[in-house]
Amino acid sequence: MASTSAQHSVEAVLRSVVGADIRARMSGVYAGDIVPAKKPAPDIYLLALRELGRSAEEAIVVEDSESGALAAARAGVPHLVTISHFTADDPFPDARAVLSDLGEPTAPTCFLAGKDVRNNHGVVDLRSLHRIRAQDQSTGAGERSRRRPACRPTGRARVGRFGCSSR
Repeated sequence: MASTSAQHSVEAVLRSVVGADIRARMSGVYAGDIVPAKKPAPDIYLLALRELGRSAEEAIVVEDSESGALAAARAGVPHLVTISHFTADDPFPDARAVLSDLGEPTAPTCFLAGKDVRNNHGVVDLRSLHRIRAQDQSTGAGERSRRRPACRPTGRARVGRFGCSSR
């Protein structure tokens, strides 16, 4: 987990949202108060990569903001973006995929831009993330698609300029 927020805030949210068991399985929490510059600077991602002993090519970032997506791009880390009503009109030119969310079995995600990496159920899963890395390795990161195909209906309300339709 790499966040712009302070360490104690991130830890509190993680305990509340994912619980102690899942938090204990995480390799690290890297917070904005431990690096010289916050997102959109790449510092937090570069620190996390260094601490985890990984290269940018071995990682994938899931972001929800323009500043976070810029930080990931500046660190050279492939990333996908899940938008919200706050970020629906923001540009994400380097994102491998832009989605309404990661999806759930009963509520698939709405694919908005980039490469469609959803599984057959319309959900982004671990295999989806591996596909992003495989696509980067086989085609080169600069050759990804920029098309914006129509969204699958998801039951979610319209989201900014992307126009995710509802059922």
